[in-house]
Amino acid sequence: ETRRRRERHAAAMWERALVYAHSISQLPFVRMVALTGALPMGNVEQGADYDFMVITTEERVWTTRLLIVQLVVRPAARQGQEVCPNYLLAESALELERRDLFHAHELAQMLPLYGRACYDRLRAANAWASVFLPNADGPPTVGWAAPAMPVDGPSLLGLALRTRLGRWVERAEMRRMG
Repeated sequence: ETRRRRERHAAAMWERALVYAHSISQLPFVRMVALTGALPMGNVEQGADYDFMVITTEERVWTTRLLIVQLVVRPAARQGQEVCPNYLLAESALELERRDLFHAHELAQMLPLYGRACYDRLRAANAWASVFLPNADGPPTVGWAAPAMPVDGPSLLGLALRTRLGRWVERAEMRRMG
């Protein structure tokens, strides 16, 4: 009964998870969005949060984090939802520092929603996870295809953040968070 209850809660969360993932994927510099935690496994209690791993371009990790917080996390919180971008990585640094069962499990159960090619590079960079989970060599299957990663097109925000102003924002956010 516990498992069935958790599966029902997960099913009720999927639509909103896809909305949050899509919103994150539309931000400049985002290369991959994956759902992590218990939701991809359909094993959540009511009120669970939405955990994400996001991979960005090399020089805009902190700017992307700021955009996610301001444009996704805070609006979700106003609606009583908790969106947690728990992992933000640059596409030039995909190898996780911690090599343990917990992080191997995170890699094995994450569900890439946008940026499948980047996901494949992430898994290759963390091949050590197969020592802990030798049978977990690809994403979980959930019965639907992940959408294609949107093209990092010429949005006004993206254009503005590719300038000197964008480099200043990146350095300021890195100092603020560092």
